[in-house]
Amino acid sequence: MKLFSNVTRYICLYCNKEFKTASRHDCKRDPDKKNCFTCRHNKEWYREDTENGYSEGGYYTIPVWQVDCAKERECTAPELSGMKYRLNCPEWEVKEEEEQS
Repeated sequence: MKLFSNVTRYICLYCNKEFKTASRHDCKRDPDKKNCFTCRHNKEWYREDTENGYSEGGYYTIPVWQVDCAKERECTAPELSGMKYRLNCPEWEVKEEEEQS
């Protein structure tokens, strides 16, 4: 009686997440996309609340994650997501930790 079967999993080399299928993952940390996640000018991400509307309880805000860029570029997480993380920033330079991988 066989209790186990072999299972194949794929691990992304950029984010180390595990997946059942290799072809469906499009990693935002891929250096070829030249975005803020792999750029050495990204000092940190910070949250900025933006006023978005009014409901019975008053005005409500939605947090938007923004990048603190040393080159003073304006980027937000929703903006990057909308581009499928393919920013191709002209100021982009690879992070040291990405070079070593």
